[in-house]
Amino acid sequence: MTTTKTYTLVFAFTLLFYTNSKAQVYELSTPLAPSVNSLAEESVGGFLGIGPNWASGTHFVECDGCEFQDGTATGFTIGGIYQRKAATNIFYGAMISFDIMNINSTYREIEAIDISEFDGFSDDQAPINVDFRHEAKMNITYLGIAPFIAYNPTGWLTFRVAPKISFPIFSNLVHTKTPLIKRVFVNGVEGRLRYSDSDTKVQDSKVTELTSPLISSDFTLLFNLTPGERSTFSLGYTQNIPFTQTTSFGDNFSINSWRIFVEFKYTIQKAYDLRPKSTK
Repeated sequence: MTTTKTYTLVFAFTLLFYTNSKAQVYELSTPLAPSVNSLAEESVGGFLGIGPNWASGTHFVECDGCEFQDGTATGFTIGGIYQRKAATNIFYGAMISFDIMNINSTYREIEAIDISEFDGFSDDQAPINVDFRHEAKMNITYLGIAPFIAYNPTGWLTFRVAPKISFPIFSNLVHTKTPLIKRVFVNGVEGRLRYSDSDTKVQDSKVTELTSPLISSDFTLLFNLTPGERSTFSLGYTQNIPFTQTTSFGDNFSINSWRIFVEFKYTIQKAYDLRPKSTK
């Protein structure tokens, strides 16, 4: 919640500062700087992003007493965007996206294994403690819809905030456990764990009790590398802040993310000139 307030305040102060500033005169592009003298009145395009996902809180699995925390994975986002001018330097529009929000989590646990699971020992011996690695691979794909407001203090820079509603369209959770030793010695006798050469799949199912829809917000900074009359190619950074839990089958469990992305918009209505009339 603190992070959300911080981003909101930064965006609000930036918007206020630039709204009160005077219009500037922009030069045409040079080999060392992008064109910043025009912005599209109306445009449509797409974007592709990559970045980390990370978990906060704890998520549960079907195994009693098995809990996973601090998961991470690389995520991807692909989508389309529509944008239109609302006022001087102010734009509005909407985005639709597919967001891959994967999380891989692991922990280690010592488990007492019955002697019958080992080759080489007699059945009258006591259970043997074995160190296991538990791993949970959570795969969730969302369809996201996000209306937005964007502010361009200059043609090459954009601030954008987008409340987002996401619907899970695919989910899968695989929980495996793997012994970290293959052989043990008891009283000088060697025993081999019978299933030491493969993982044991404990669970393979959909993610339980997913929140739908998932409510979040994207805070975005865009550098418009080639703003012009026909198209705009941008490099951006976006931070997604979730307001609801990813699944209720856990303890305050949410998946957070940020993305570095490229965005291309094609002009479908004429561009307007940012320069004051006196300089045209």
